[in-house]
Amino acid sequence: MLALRSYPFAYDPAGAAVLAEALRQRHYRVALAEQNYHLDPGRGYEAHLHPSERRRLHKCRRYGLHFEQEPPFLLPAAYAFIQACRQERGQELSLPLERVQELFRKFPWEHFLFSVRQPNGEWAALTVAIRVHENVLYNFYPASPLRCNSLSPVVLLNEGLHAFARASGIAALDLGTSTLDSGPNASLLRFKRHLGGVAGLRLSWEKTL
Repeated sequence: MLALRSYPFAYDPAGAAVLAEALRQRHYRVALAEQNYHLDPGRGYEAHLHPSERRRLHKCRRYGLHFEQEPPFLLPAAYAFIQACRQERGQELSLPLERVQELFRKFPWEHFLFSVRQPNGEWAALTVAIRVHENVLYNFYPASPLRCNSLSPVVLLNEGLHAFARASGIAALDLGTSTLDSGPNASLLRFKRHLGGVAGLRLSWEKTL
């Protein structure tokens, strides 16, 4: 069995459609169709937030939280923070620290570390972001500890990513899919919609050899 996971249609709608037809003609079948969300940096972030997320964004500001781009030498500590946050939610990271460090070393202009810090300097949220294409920034490893749920700092984190993408001439901030082994993660899909995420399609293909 040969498996292939295509890029989201939002990256290049015409190209994704051509690729899908080419794979179909070569007897690939769609194994999984996922909903993928992205933010459009060309439109205002706060204006497209759901009222509940806008309130959380304002709360983050009132409490003095702020967005930062972190230096790569903090990657080991950041990875440990992200890993701990994921473990609190029963999730695992797809890559070990050594692999992430290797990617930062080999592609330093495409990999970024961003955070939301509290007034005391402690991290409230972190992510690894990847410029997967000149026009696309992928929010790869967003994470926040359960103790910060009342503030929802990931809303502020995405505002910072949105601003970075806009300033960098990037056309899409990819928020990824929201699929668990058991099916779609409804709460995560709802959160991405509440951020103003634009829904798109991402296909995975299979072919029996």
